[in-house]
Amino acid sequence: MNNTLNNNRDEDEPTRSRRMLPWLLILVVVVIGGAFIWASNRTGKDSSPVAASQSSNAQQSPASQDETKQALATLQQAVNDLKSARQHDADQIADLQRQLSSEEGERKLLSDQVNALSGRVDGLEKARAEVRPPTNRHRRR
Repeated sequence: MNNTLNNNRDEDEPTRSRRMLPWLLILVVVVIGGAFIWASNRTGKDSSPVAASQSSNAQQSPASQDETKQALATLQQAVNDLKSARQHDADQIADLQRQLSSEEGERKLLSDQVNALSGRVDGLEKARAEVRPPTNRHRRR
């Protein structure tokens, strides 16, 4: 029974991590995007966010454009890395499923062999009981 619980826990773990990966990806994208927006909108305390955004878009310097391109490239690389990690995890899960299937077949074979041996032992015990001569309870002196 304890073995069954461990197997179920092991089988649920890849599923749980597979469900968490898209949420992790979204969280990373939101954090990076939020940091990018926060950094690009910091023009001064006196100007409004809308005016600051419009003025920064209208008058972006080449250095600012390079920073934007670099941030986008970094973000794209992070997304690609997450996709690669997700594919790697999916491949590992498929390998584990194949291993589990193989081990299940081996367990069934072993179980069948144990049952066959048990039947043979039972048959031998019955034959031995039938062959054994009755014992005399009264001994002659």
